[in-house]
Amino acid sequence: MIFTTIKTESIVQIGDKTRLIVDSFISGGSDTITLIEIDPDTSGTFYDITSKSYFDWAYPTEAVVTATVRVTDSGASVDTVTRDINIVSETTDNLFSRDSDLVAYEPDLIKWIQSGRNSYIDKHRAAQIEILGELDANRIWKDNDEPYTASDIVLVAEFTELSKFTTLRIIFEGISNSIDDVFHVKALRYKSLATTAKKRATLRLDSDGDGVASTSENVDVFSMTMRRC
Repeated sequence: MIFTTIKTESIVQIGDKTRLIVDSFISGGSDTITLIEIDPDTSGTFYDITSKSYFDWAYPTEAVVTATVRVTDSGASVDTVTRDINIVSETTDNLFSRDSDLVAYEPDLIKWIQSGRNSYIDKHRAAQIEILGELDANRIWKDNDEPYTASDIVLVAEFTELSKFTTLRIIFEGISNSIDDVFHVKALRYKSLATTAKKRATLRLDSDGDGVASTSENVDVFSMTMRRC
């Protein structure tokens, strides 16, 4: 019997290179896998990826697409699996920082981009999730008691300082493989800078959902308390 899974990001920004990884194996019997094919967007075109078991792709438009993998064994059995991927625009993604914000601190950062990618967009998104999660954990909610989502952040620039240092910390934590290597040291440095950014930051949030972030909706990020002005 053939068992197959597709590993990929659940959210991908338009034009951003992403890698779809196929993990397939046979349990029982003497058959072997002879062909692995992938259709990244339900276009009907399948690409042979038998030799490498992964496929790099970039999506041109905003949509929820379905990637399909078809695995064939020597006994002519076929296993077909699918995976939905949410393709979003830069506006919808509403990330708080960009790669251009990072290179001022790390000019050679591009050399550390992982295989199958052409940017650190996924790391900026991880930073965004972490920041929004911290607001939620500290009960900084909208007026309807719902947590803030990316689309609720009207003044993205006010989050950029915190986001870029959080992103750099995440990047170097991922590269580091020792508690005393240079990447671990960098991660600690950017963690400290992110903490400093919190101390200095007072963010205006659109707590009432009217599309405007006013001074009466300020949040002191370091103490995570609302400050009504």
